Amino acid sequence: MKKKFLRFSYKIINPIRKIYWFIFRPKTRGVKCFIEYKDSILLVRLSYAHKGWTLPGGGVKCKETFEEGARREAKEETGITLPNIKKIYEYSTLQDYRIINIEVFYSKIEKADYAIDQFEIIDAKWFDIRHPIPFPHGRSLPELIQKFLELKNNGL
Repeated sequence: MKKKFLRFSYKIINPIRKIYWFIFRPKTRGVKCFIEYKDSILLVRLSYAHKGWTLPGGGVKCKETFEEGARREAKEETGITLPNIKKIYEYSTLQDYRIINIEVFYSKIEKADYAIDQFEIIDAKWFDIRHPIPFPHGRSLPELIQKFLELKNNGL
């Protein structure tokens, strides 16, 4: 019942937020996390937006560092506590009239266990980074994976 109410609320509130974003063009901060186990990365499928496969991540809170946000988002969405974390990339994007500064982090883990959030996340799976990425996916995912593979080849 709570999930249905939250999804309903999101459908009402989101258009109002988009009007605000259109008028004020706020700058926001976000994170994405490459979580690696052996030669696979964990991708999640969202229950909102494009509903495609993407990296775990999300918004960074006001008094939170990017690294703290990455650790929190990974834990919330996948149940994984990131042992070591390293910033590997950053970029900016314009989405829904917001300018979003995104930092991308990397962490290698020893166990493949995860537990998804089930409100934000429909599914999660390990994907071999040497194979084509699943479809549908977020528009930035191919570029991020290409950048990740370049960094891996250079000794990440």
